[in-house]
Amino acid sequence: MRNAHSIVRHNLRRLEGEHQVVVGVHALTCVLCFFPWFSAEPIGDIPFYYNAFGGESFLIGFLIFFISLGVLLLFLDQLLEKHRVQLPCDKNHILMGLGFQQILLSVLAWSVLLKVGANFATSSLRFGLFAILLAHIVGVVSLYLHIQKSKQKKARSFFQHPNVASREADGSEEE
Repeated sequence: MRNAHSIVRHNLRRLEGEHQVVVGVHALTCVLCFFPWFSAEPIGDIPFYYNAFGGESFLIGFLIFFISLGVLLLFLDQLLEKHRVQLPCDKNHILMGLGFQQILLSVLAWSVLLKVGANFATSSLRFGLFAILLAHIVGVVSLYLHIQKSKQKKARSFFQHPNVASREADGSEEE
């Protein structure tokens, strides 16, 4: 187990910065699903809280949690160098689609919980839901920048002379 832990830490550090952000976003999402998303104070009753797994938006919360857990398991497969999961297309495009889906599900949960809050004297949306929405926006922007950077590298390598491209790959660039 200790060896697997060190392999994961080593490979996590070797990931590109944008992918590290995506791993962080999905790990944070899994944790934030246990934070309060909604609170209400009924008249003459005890105040209560809903997290991702309670209330009228529980199904949305489960989807958000399991999508993020799936992305973390995908990266864990890559970090442990097992490569059991083979994707049919580019991983970045799949992650971008899942990021947009997470944003959409967060907005959907927001609207459901606002509708539920109309039935109580005092209600509010809580930190967990806002943090998830913000985190996934950061994750999608990070992936978009990563995709653009990789397209730029491909275009530059296409238009460079083969000798220059091989020197840059070796890291022995001369001026």
